[in-house]
Amino acid sequence: MQLQIQRVNVYELADGLLDALIKFLESLSLAVILGGLGAVFLMASFVLGWYGNQLTLPSGGYMFPILENSLGHPERALFSFMSLFVGAAGKYHPQPHHGLVLLSFGSVALMLGILGSLTVFRPLDFLRVPIGIAALLLGITFIAKLACFHSNLLELLIDINDQHAKLLLFSTIHLPPNNLGYEPTYIPGFKTDYLLDRFEAAFYFASWGWYLTMAGGLLLLSTGLYGGREEEEKGRFVKIGSVLLLLVLYSLGLVMPDLLAEYRQLKGDSYLAQGKYEAALEEYSAALSLNDQLFYHKLFRENLGEVYYKLGRVDKPEYYIYRGELLNMEGKSLSTLDAYERALQMSPEDPVIKRLLVSFYIQQGLDYFNTGSNKYSAIQSWKNALELDPNQVQAHFYMGKAYFDTGNYEQGILENQTFIAQSINSILKANAYSNIGDGYVKLERFNEARAAYLMSRSLDRILNNRMTDSLAGGI
Repeated sequence: MQLQIQRVNVYELADGLLDALIKFLESLSLAVILGGLGAVFLMASFVLGWYGNQLTLPSGGYMFPILENSLGHPERALFSFMSLFVGAAGKYHPQPHHGLVLLSFGSVALMLGILGSLTVFRPLDFLRVPIGIAALLLGITFIAKLACFHSNLLELLIDINDQHAKLLLFSTIHLPPNNLGYEPTYIPGFKTDYLLDRFEAAFYFASWGWYLTMAGGLLLLSTGLYGGREEEEKGRFVKIGSVLLLLVLYSLGLVMPDLLAEYRQLKGDSYLAQGKYEAALEEYSAALSLNDQLFYHKLFRENLGEVYYKLGRVDKPEYYIYRGELLNMEGKSLSTLDAYERALQMSPEDPVIKRLLVSFYIQQGLDYFNTGSNKYSAIQSWKNALELDPNQVQAHFYMGKAYFDTGNYEQGILENQTFIAQSINSILKANAYSNIGDGYVKLERFNEARAAYLMSRSLDRILNNRMTDSLAGGI
């Protein structure tokens, strides 16, 4: 008898829960549904990552390296509360002495999303507005930091992007046709000369995590302002105006130092064009004091170098940067190399000078390779580039092809394996595995060749004709 009563109680409890759920769903308004969707977007941004575009990196958010390295691969996407809440008024540069990092942009978005999900309950729907504002401020902070406060990271992203664009072109020209399916599209040649250029690049590298955070913030904010409790129309417009003013003032606060620096930079450009070199130097120095991130931008350093060149300031590395660019335009490669090396001697860790030298060596190697004049010299040029920047994945790919063409199949296989370990693009990795397979075929190691071709297929299954022909004995 007691057991039967318990069963009845369970059924009654289930019926009660079902009735409550039905009533809850019936009570849902469009504002509640859209607000809940915004919360889901915020939580999803943690999983999808915050930057990438074609550069899909294994992270749960935006990666700020704590130690200096390429793209911050070993670390998670991180910044401290100081960066988010205090660093808005100035530049925040993560350093080892800051200790363990606390949160990623994605982690903050996840927490906001969890809080936002609670706003489906009427007593908590007032939280939609502050959560929406916080999400939008988070997204604005991300873009501003990438565009304004971490210029070296932005330059690295652009460099990796350009490398993969060049590699796709190289593969099209120098390798057997790989496939007839979808190839990723890279937009090479992003500039960082001025603030709008840097924001354009930052938006390009912003990935789904950032877009979903902004969309989620807008949904929560708009449903908080327009949905929910009845309000007077006048009060609602005051709220909207206050929110817009807050977002605008916060954004201006982030970029104001850069705007002031750009004003002085443009004045310097004007004086330089007029031949007023002392005045130009004064403006450039003022711009650099307002925005030390200009140090990482090539055009600024070149213009400063032109001023030093005209003033005969041979004690400045920028003098040799500008001189090297002049000589390079004249086709004097040896003199160009000498000028860049002089600049590097004066400033050994200068990222702009290193990028100029790396670009010179990469192009020199391609010139040797494309003319067929001396592929051994091409290999040496690419080795020189790797000594300056071990993250030049394109050099390994090029050397793999050059070693194959010169009959050094073992070394060609090693270079392609190194490329695979460092690359982030599955199509190019598929090409590299096919290159490895071709090398093993030449060495008559057919089982290993087959394994390499199968790896190529696993990475690129859409009409991978090169792999199919190779497995069928078409090479």
